[in-house]
Amino acid sequence: QISNPLSLLTSLRDKVAQIQTLHQWGVPIIPSLILRGDIDGNNHTAIQRFIRQSKHSRFILKTERGNQGLGVSLINGIDSLYSWLTTLRATRDQRFILQPFIEDAQEYRILMCGDQCLGIVEKQRRAQANDKFKHNAKHTHFKTMTKLLPKQDAMIAWGQHLQEKMQSDFVAIDFLMTKKTLIVLEIGLCPGFIEFERACRVNVAGKVLKY
Repeated sequence: QISNPLSLLTSLRDKVAQIQTLHQWGVPIIPSLILRGDIDGNNHTAIQRFIRQSKHSRFILKTERGNQGLGVSLINGIDSLYSWLTTLRATRDQRFILQPFIEDAQEYRILMCGDQCLGIVEKQRRAQANDKFKHNAKHTHFKTMTKLLPKQDAMIAWGQHLQEKMQSDFVAIDFLMTKKTLIVLEIGLCPGFIEFERACRVNVAGKVLKY
């Protein structure tokens, strides 16, 4: 039976829990501001401080309840940000995550079975995808890696480090890579692997069952 520990499922159950847990583990992640409730008062001050410190002009705004790319918006400038927050507040959705939009970055996924990396794929935009900043399964496909990545060893090392923390049977770890940085984006505790098998030409199901 393949399963991940209940404690792990709890600690990584949603976007906010993952951000907090990965931060506690000292994992490199995108700077994130978690917003709850009205945007006035302390939240307004926190937003202003976050924007100044990030030194970015474009941001990603996520609702906590969103998934598969839903509830994720690209925000251009602070005026647009407050407009979005005000609109969403009117729908009684007052739980958000604000992150800087990282330009010129590429996303990768590794599959880990225990401490073994089963492969690395690049996540590429589907030709028909409209939202060019989204990289969830609906908007991307996997591309086989044909050459060694500059930070490939670092991805595997982080994967093994995280597995030491998580003690999971089988997980996917998504990375965002720029010329200067490597960031852990998300951990998938129940990842699909059919497309991954095609891209990497590896029998993922067989390796997981053998493990």
